Amino acid sequence: MLNSQQQVQSFGDIALGDGNVFTINQILQVTASAIQTRPLNPTSPYRGLKKFEFNNKDLFFGRDRLIANLIEVISQSNFILLLGASGSGKSSLVRAGILPQLAEKLGAKFRDFTFTPDRNPFESFRISLIGKGYKQSEVESAFDNFKLPLNQGIHALKEKNSQWLIFIDQFEEIFTLCQDLEQRKKFIDNLVAIAKSNRQSVKIILAMRADFLDRFSPYPNLGKIAQQNIHLVTDMHPDELRQAIEQPAAHHGVIFEAGLVEEIIRDIQGQAGSLPLLQYTLDLLWQNEDISDRTLNIKTYRELGGVRGALQSHVDRIYQHLQPQEQQAAKQIFLRLIDLTATEKEFNIVGKAVSRRAYLTEFDNQLVQNILDRLIDSNLLVSNRQEQSTVEIAHEILINSWSTLKEWIEDSKEAIAIRNRLSEDAQRWQDAGTPSDELWNGSKLQRVEELRQKQEFDRLGGLTELENRFIDASIAERDRRIWEAEARRKQQLMAVSGASIIFAGLALLAGVQWQQAERQKTILSLRERANQATNLLNINPVEGVTSAIALTGESIDRFGDRFAQTLPQVRSSLRDAIAVPTERNALRGHQGAVWVAAFSPDGQYIASASDDGTVRLWDKQGNPIGQPFRGHKGFVHSVAFSPDGQYIVSGGGDNTVRLWDLQGNLIGQPFQGHQTAVLSVAFSPDGQYIASGGDDSTIGLWDLQGNLIGQPFQGHQGEVWSVAFSPDGQYIASGGADNTIRLWDKQGNPRSQPFRGHQDQVFAVAFSPDGKAIASGSADNTIRLWDLRGNAIAQPFTGHEDFVRAVTFSPDGKYILSGSDDKTLRLWDLKGHQIGQPLIGHEYYLYSVGFSPDGETIVSSSEDSTVRLWNLADFESDRTFQKHQDKVLAVAISPDGQYVASSSADKTIQLWDKSGNPLTQLRGHQGAVNSIAISPDGQYIASGSDDRTVRLWNKQGNAIARPFQGHADDVFSVAISTDGQHIISGSADGTIRLWDKQGNAIARPFQGHEGGVFSVAISPDGQQIISGGNDKTIRVWDLKGNPIGQPWRRHPDEVHSVAFSPDGKYVVSGSRDRTVRLWDRQGNAIGQPFLGHGSLVTSVAFSPDGEYIVSGSRDRTVRLWDLQGNAIGQPLQKHEASVTSIAISPDGQHIISGSWDKTVQLWQGGSFSTWLKTACNKLQAHSVITTHATETAKIASKTCQIKL
Repeated sequence: MLNSQQQVQSFGDIALGDGNVFTINQILQVTASAIQTRPLNPTSPYRGLKKFEFNNKDLFFGRDRLIANLIEVISQSNFILLLGASGSGKSSLVRAGILPQLAEKLGAKFRDFTFTPDRNPFESFRISLIGKGYKQSEVESAFDNFKLPLNQGIHALKEKNSQWLIFIDQFEEIFTLCQDLEQRKKFIDNLVAIAKSNRQSVKIILAMRADFLDRFSPYPNLGKIAQQNIHLVTDMHPDELRQAIEQPAAHHGVIFEAGLVEEIIRDIQGQAGSLPLLQYTLDLLWQNEDISDRTLNIKTYRELGGVRGALQSHVDRIYQHLQPQEQQAAKQIFLRLIDLTATEKEFNIVGKAVSRRAYLTEFDNQLVQNILDRLIDSNLLVSNRQEQSTVEIAHEILINSWSTLKEWIEDSKEAIAIRNRLSEDAQRWQDAGTPSDELWNGSKLQRVEELRQKQEFDRLGGLTELENRFIDASIAERDRRIWEAEARRKQQLMAVSGASIIFAGLALLAGVQWQQAERQKTILSLRERANQATNLLNINPVEGVTSAIALTGESIDRFGDRFAQTLPQVRSSLRDAIAVPTERNALRGHQGAVWVAAFSPDGQYIASASDDGTVRLWDKQGNPIGQPFRGHKGFVHSVAFSPDGQYIVSGGGDNTVRLWDLQGNLIGQPFQGHQTAVLSVAFSPDGQYIASGGDDSTIGLWDLQGNLIGQPFQGHQGEVWSVAFSPDGQYIASGGADNTIRLWDKQGNPRSQPFRGHQDQVFAVAFSPDGKAIASGSADNTIRLWDLRGNAIAQPFTGHEDFVRAVTFSPDGKYILSGSDDKTLRLWDLKGHQIGQPLIGHEYYLYSVGFSPDGETIVSSSEDSTVRLWNLADFESDRTFQKHQDKVLAVAISPDGQYVASSSADKTIQLWDKSGNPLTQLRGHQGAVNSIAISPDGQYIASGSDDRTVRLWNKQGNAIARPFQGHADDVFSVAISTDGQHIISGSADGTIRLWDKQGNAIARPFQGHEGGVFSVAISPDGQQIISGGNDKTIRVWDLKGNPIGQPWRRHPDEVHSVAFSPDGKYVVSGSRDRTVRLWDRQGNAIGQPFLGHGSLVTSVAFSPDGEYIVSGSRDRTVRLWDLQGNAIGQPLQKHEASVTSIAISPDGQHIISGSWDKTVQLWQGGSFSTWLKTACNKLQAHSVITTHATETAKIASKTCQIKL
């Protein structure tokens, strides 16, 4: 080990001679036994992800030579720029190495000021000065609120003969956080002025990541000075690493097991910026050992995963121990603390992820604040509590080392970039007095509006009130300008019309201009109304679908019925219309809230009960039958059919239960016994009894003559909102205002303790068809599932945003349906996963839901006085396939459309039927299966894997021939020739290979790509192969491997997917640059790139008719485009992680996508004509269409009759 090192230097005007000696931490050769005799300090001497600070100087080892060299440099220069990789130890070197040595020997005359630039470097410097004891008034006076040059202010504030050292750490923040370019330039100019002054009593050290050096280009004066004073902080040598590892432990009386230090050094060497990982691993090692043994052991180190795996596994454990809602909060926190390095692009989405310092006031949600504190306590985040307290990620190494965070960032890059830019611009707008010229417009405004509408910012913790005001003001200003432009256009049209009268000789020309103007006017009108229709779909789906159909009819009448002739906005509104679940009919007639609607046992009738005091009967299409049933003296709160369908029972606000026949005749006398309103009624399965629940806290059991059987059931401490019989008729379940569910036998004896778990009133209970479970809905906004002993089954079902008033099981017992005050119906599986989208349409609180006996139709009722009918299929139009245990990497559809194949990082290939039921699973690959293809006859499947092989399988899961071997790295892509005789594969080894079905290589490997080949495809005529790769090119080959033409070079980043059009005339590509491009066969780019995706485009495909393109992206969306690059409809969003692959069924009716979320998703595909047919079928029986309720509905009805 090193002996004591000494340096004697002069430091500007202050001599360090005469015994002033710098003594670096002494490193002595000491035996292990001697170390173990020292006093044991059980506190970890390692810093984890935190910087070494001034007071950690005694534990800072390994940089002695560099510290000595830099102190010598400091003595001779007043400006130093320290450059190094993130994680190289720049900050710790200065804070725990240089500053303590200078402070120790220079004494009271030495003043150091350490800060990071943050958003306002002048403000950061001010806070640093105050933190060192200067009064705020002194600082403001000296610098005149930084209107004066820093040089002048420092001279006024600085004590005579004192020595100042200003350390600006993380100087890259001047470029990443300081968005005020004028302020940035002013601060840099001030630093240059100090450096040029050559005053040795004020020195500056800047520490900056080396990859930001090119940001000095716009500041040549800074660049010139920096160039002369750059000092690199490089990786530690092995002997220095040994000191950094051993000596802190030795300082606390602990040694390393023989061989462990050498193993750690081997693990860390070659890892750039690895010092934080080293410190974090050593800190974990210390915490996981029994330090009383005074030895750190190899076994524990390896169990932690070593330097390479310790951080990843430890952070994963912390995250996995959080509850789902807490995990969501943690995700929001981390993404709020990420920024992307600035570029010249409008939105800096391709920039590198860096840490962002956020104010603690940005986290105002209590749950988020709690998780924030836990992450700070876990040393993953650090908080700096000053005038404005901040929080940031403990070290950027966490960004690069935690794969979960990297995936979050990749999935959210666009939202992060826009949110951060929005935050800065909104603040600047407010500070400037909210001028209109500071607002956003154009594509920037359009994109932020789209992301806000899709709630993309919710993943980042949402937008602030100021940011929302800024967006709203920008939209208002845009709309005002559009209105003014339209007004000017109308004036110009009037001028043209006037000119045609005055100048009769120009009548023909004026007529043409008028026709063109009218055409343009029609286009503008259709565009505007199509956008309105799209917006309506999320508010009033029926009106939105009606408008989309009517607009399609108008567009066809005006411009033709071909896909390409239809306005893009009209196409989009129609495509969106088929994707939105829509009620089948709305039953109107009640004059007040409808508390309950229920199907008869044969499914032919619907009964409903209302605040208007009536019960009504409807046929299953929604037509009223007979007159309303009148008799109750007040509201009717509940209704139910007898099991034979011959009677209806009702309960009302007049404290009675009443029995009716289907003609509305009252049978017998009202059942009297409740002291207040009857809130719920139910028939027993044998039809012999009626149960009722009341506002008086009791449950009554009655025979059909209205006799009360036994005493009322007592136990609830408030209203009994719901009662239900078990399928065998032996038990009654009830839910009440006391937050409990109770189970009773028919004699009124409780069968168990009350079921407790809900945090508010229980409004609804329902038995499963097999009688083994009870579902409940509550004012705590949740649904819960229980066994008959009151044990909760699974976690509460969360998703509703207001009281859950109604729950019921589907007839087959597979699903639970719920209705809520949030105006939505939701479908759930028994594990609490939502199926499909919520159904919206009701205009106010939703009070009841029910299934038809065949399970195909849903009925609901609401405060809005309506009963509505829905198709269960609306929930299931988009299906989710789940079985894979890891990321889904590829999907394919058989040529006959009868089965789907998916491959996964779990090393398997899964076959499914088109309903999502799993069929055969194919096993054999030893690594992730990256790509699959199905033969033209549908009889075999090709796959490519990380195990470097291509394999061929039949549908039964049997391997055909041996694995195809030859690639030297992962196989990324496979395709099968159109005659089914050959397989093409592309690999990370940079080659493409052609194989016969026996696995024999045909010709030599195709070589030309300068990196991995991500995608291969074969032309429809089978004569050419196209490939896209890591080298940013697309290449065309003949079947012998000869390149055809030059590589296609228009993508500025990796090409991840390529596909031919069905006629072979075009090629589409998707790239890491976030764009989709269309090419002709000669490699000429057609039009502009298709813009819209917020992350890497992973997969592209043409529709079978060649009319549109589908793409999938790491932004978690699937998108449809016409051949001009116009988006068709809203992005398809259901995946919770990156979309890796997409495929389209041969008939075009379905789109399949696979995702890192381990699922396969089935979406509606179709063509323009099928979209119109689907939209019309949605509303064919709806009263809006059948009665021509509006002029738009009349046009829609005509469109459906004529065009189909």
